[in-house]
Amino acid sequence: MKKYMFLCLLLLVGCSTTQENWETAIPELTTLGTDIVDEQGNIKNGSFLEEFEEKVKQGIKSTVRIITYTEEGAPIVTTLDFDGENITTTKDERRDSNGLREFSTVQCKKIDVNEVERSLDYRLSGCEGDKWVL
Repeated sequence: MKKYMFLCLLLLVGCSTTQENWETAIPELTTLGTDIVDEQGNIKNGSFLEEFEEKVKQGIKSTVRIITYTEEGAPIVTTLDFDGENITTTKDERRDSNGLREFSTVQCKKIDVNEVERSLDYRLSGCEGDKWVL
C-alpha cells in the first residue's frame, strides 16, 4: 500500500502542468532607477534614452532598458544593448496576458531620432526585418 501511494504521489508531482511551469519561469520584474518607464505616455527617465543615442553616435558601448506598461498594466520590457557596432534589441512581452506573450531579439545598426510635435520619436534602423519603433 505504501509503495502504491508513493508511486501515485510521484506521478502527480512529475505531471504538473507545463503552462503553470512556463509562467513561473518568467522572472519577477524589478524596476531599476535607470529604467525608462512609459506609463501610458507618462515617461520617467527619458533622458537615459537620449544618453544612449549619444553613446551610439560616439561608438561607446551602452545598455538601456525601457519598460512600457499596457492599458491593463502589464509590463513590456525592451532592452537595447550597443556593443560598439550593433544594437541588440530584446523585447519581452511574456508578462502581457492579452498580447502575444513573446520574447524576441533582433540586431540593428543604428537609432534614429525625429522631433514630432514637441516630442522625440526613436526608431531603430538597419534591423533584421522592419524598423523597430520604441
